[in-house]
Amino acid sequence: MVARREASFAIGGNVMNDVRETVIDYTTWYSQGYLKIFSRAPREKNRALAIVFTFSLEVWLCIIFSVVGVGTYLVLQARLLTFRTDVVKCGIQQYYFNVFRNLVVQCNLMDVKDWPQRITFFSWYLFCLIVVALYGGMLTAVLAVPEFEEPVDSLTHLAKAVKQGFTLGVTRESSNEYIFRDATKGIYKEVWGLFNHEDRSKSFVPSPSIGMKKILEEKFIFIWFETLGKNFAAGLGSYKFHISRESFFPQSFAYPVPPGAPYKESFSRIIMRIIEGGIMAKWEDDVFRRNAQTQSGDKRDFTAITLNHLQAAFILLIIGFLIGSAALTLEKVAASCGR
Repeated sequence: MVARREASFAIGGNVMNDVRETVIDYTTWYSQGYLKIFSRAPREKNRALAIVFTFSLEVWLCIIFSVVGVGTYLVLQARLLTFRTDVVKCGIQQYYFNVFRNLVVQCNLMDVKDWPQRITFFSWYLFCLIVVALYGGMLTAVLAVPEFEEPVDSLTHLAKAVKQGFTLGVTRESSNEYIFRDATKGIYKEVWGLFNHEDRSKSFVPSPSIGMKKILEEKFIFIWFETLGKNFAAGLGSYKFHISRESFFPQSFAYPVPPGAPYKESFSRIIMRIIEGGIMAKWEDDVFRRNAQTQSGDKRDFTAITLNHLQAAFILLIIGFLIGSAALTLEKVAASCGR
């Protein structure tokens, strides 16, 4: 309307760029900002396998070989001590099972009276004490400090996010779309190819508010101005969003006026006074604080241990039940066939 001279002044956010300045004029800028990448807050990774990844594969293999090796060594000791009458006669399974019991901090059911086996068990107890202490401390640290998904912090991360099923979005027919659409090379050109051009309605939203809300509703990433996006996110809960560390393409906001408007200089002087007096910065700060206060759930308190932390223990229990049931079934079948 300003370009057609149907209006002499426009109120609202309007980004200055070379294309628009060919048909309209601008007052001095009243705010400057950068583009940011807005996405959902990184979610906590599933820690069901934390009990396994607490140790490296090499450590687990060494522990398994140690259990087998110590059990085998105790069996050999018992065989070599057959000349003594006070040596407790135990089967091979008993030795292996007791070695395993020691490793999982259970008492030893064997009454060992000979010194060679006592010394062996003593060294094995020390080994188990160190391993269990390290495992317990590491597992506690893993569960106490949650690990989150990798956030989208720069334009170079967008390609990986799109491969993971995220949709990249921007306000349609806006200056932000033109930045990528008109690029002929470089990272902006690469990012333009990441938008969904087959179904433009998925990537190019009609308004920024719709784009910000889609972040919380689906796997969606939205590119918008930092200040405006932060204010909008504060109203929905800032903790629900992640704002990229990388800022790019600085732009200025100004009020559009018809070319040659006689009041342009007067408006520009008033705007400069407002900026120099700090009023504009205070307005932006007040708006952000007001939006943040309207969101009462903008806190994440510490919670007790949930099933998410203990799912690995239940999985192991279920696996044990299944294997035990399978063994019982095989024994019943073998007993039936032997009759």
